[in-house]
Formats: sequence, C-alpha cells, structure tokens
Amino acid sequence: MLPCAALATILLPPPPGAAPADACLGVGMEVAGRFEWTRPAAALPERFVLPRANLELGLARGPVGARLVSNAVRAGGETGYIGIDGESIVQRLQIAEARLWVAPIGLGLAAGLVDDPWVIPGNNAWDLRAQAPGLAEAEGWLEPSDLGATAAWTAPRGWVSGSLSLTSGEGYRRRERNGGQDLAGSLTLRPLVGIDAPDALSLQLYARDGSQGLRFARDHRLGGRATTALGKGRGGVELLRTWGVGGDAALTPWGMSAFGQVEPTPRALGFARVDRIDTLPAADNDDVLRGLIGAGFAPVPAAGGAPAPARLSASLSHTRRDPAARALSGSAALAAETGVWVQLDLRLREALPLSAPLPFP
Repeated sequence: MLPCAALATILLPPPPGAAPADACLGVGMEVAGRFEWTRPAAALPERFVLPRANLELGLARGPVGARLVSNAVRAGGETGYIGIDGESIVQRLQIAEARLWVAPIGLGLAAGLVDDPWVIPGNNAWDLRAQAPGLAEAEGWLEPSDLGATAAWTAPRGWVSGSLSLTSGEGYRRRERNGGQDLAGSLTLRPLVGIDAPDALSLQLYARDGSQGLRFARDHRLGGRATTALGKGRGGVELLRTWGVGGDAALTPWGMSAFGQVEPTPRALGFARVDRIDTLPAADNDDVLRGLIGAGFAPVPAAGGAPAPARLSASLSHTRRDPAARALSGSAALAAETGVWVQLDLRLREALPLSAPLPFP
C-alpha cells in the first residue's frame, strides 16, 4: 500500500501495479520570512520580504482525488500602489486539479489548474524554492502552473516517466487570450534504478510548442536537465532555450543553471547556485550572471527522509549585467547588485487517514 499521495504531483505517477493508498487528507504549509539588504542602494535597500507562503490541501480516496495549492502575492504588485484593500498580501490559487490514478498501467490523469512539467521537477531538484525560484520561473519564461490537462506515465520499476500536457499557454495568472493551446511533453530517465539507486542520476528532456497573447506570438521552449542525489549531497545542471517571451516573438533568450547542496549533519545545510542568461543571442555584451551561496541551520532535524521542518539561513547573492542587458544601457549603478538576507522558513506536510465519505449536500 502506498503512503498518502494526496499532495504528490501527478507528473510522477507510481510504477504499474502499485496499490492505491487508503483514503487520506494531506495538508502542507510552507512559509518563509526574510530580511534583506541590497547594494547599491535602491529605492528599498533594506526591507522585509515574504518569499513563500503556500498552503496545500489534497484529498484522495483510492485512485481518485483532488488537490489545491494557494500562495501569497502582493495585491498591488512590487511597483504599483493600487491593489485590493491597499496593497494587501492575498492568497491566490496555483493548483486546482481533479486527478485519477490508473494503477495497473502506471498512468496518472489531471485536469484543471495543473503543474508545469518543467518548473515543478526543477523546484523539486533545487529544493530551495523559498531562497530563489528556478531559472525559468525567475526569468518569467515559464509559469509553475496553467489551465489545462496532463497525462503522465511511469514504466515498470520506474526507469522512465513521461508526461504530456495541453494548456492555455498563458500561465496561472492570466486567462486564455487566443484560441490556441500549448502542447508540452517531458521525458525523465533514471538509468541507475537497476542498481537500487533511483535518485543517483535523473535525466529530463522537455519541449513545448505554444503561443501567447492576443496575436498568437510564438512561445516555444526546449530544455534538458540532469540531477543527482547521493548520500548527503544533491545537485544538478539545466539548460533552457526559448523562442518568444511574454507575447514578444522576437525575444529568444536562453539560460543555464547549476546548483548543489550538502547536509554534513542532520541540522546543517550548505547550498550554492549559478545562473547564466543570454538575453539577446544575436548580440554581444548582453549576458546576466547570477550567483547565490548560503548556509542554514535546522532547529529540529529532519526525520524519515523528509526535509527539515524549519530552517534558519543566511544567504549572499550577486548579479552582474553586461551593458546591453541593463534596464538603462550603460548605467554603472545597474552593472552589479549584491543582496544579503537572513531567512526563517517552515515546511510541513502531514497526512490524516479518513473514514467513510459524507453525503451531498
């Protein structure tokens, strides 16, 4: 019998023949509070930030279930002063999906507001989304979810997983703006499953054919990712190429990211990441280089393979922009930016067994 899978992504269904879990309710919460300093001094050189405030709910009964994920957002945006009741922090839906597991053949089906097959596996591999979003999400090249449907399959013993998604292409923050839909496919290989090391090497390929905006601007993606998790360390490298960004078909940036972390003790964590973005592949002096390094301490150690439930961390980030990649070309003040922050974050997931279902209404 599988453990409660009410909060698990449909992108990685169990292998064929796995018995469905008992009826269960899954509840998860991830909250992070941060105080950061930024130099050179911007409009807000010191500030408090809420980088993460997610609430997860999942209900599963045998092969069927539903999942909701909401996260916090500033109603007025980061640069605006018109929102809901001032510029309140409000909860918005990121995931709202109905799901079905077809256990005998290792198939999962979901419809509604569903996970993106590139962003979500990347978040799971990096595992520190509260410190910084993954490259594609940070640059606005992909959204973590979208309206649509997903079918995913895992081969016997878990050697291969694949998914196919048909979505609106506008992301979870915007409604459909044209009559075309995006088709995205992902294939994940685990070549070391046969030697009882399923997480030692994972290779993912991703492709998307789509459009965005009122004018059907092309919005295509092609990516590759390799990740590993061995002993006390984990890491990975990824590359993503774009054709069209934000409704502008002429933009074709690409980027790569390398990341790693190590837990020398159950309470200590060290992590680092480097991103490189080529904003205008046909031009020179247009690169953006971003580095992040940090260390954390867990007041309560991790148990049972789960992440530590709480962590206090300190991080240093540095971003360097070539002249053609700056908001104001040639501005020396925008050539480099350094940020330092301290952060306390909490991650908890729990499962509750359920008894008989209630009637409607």
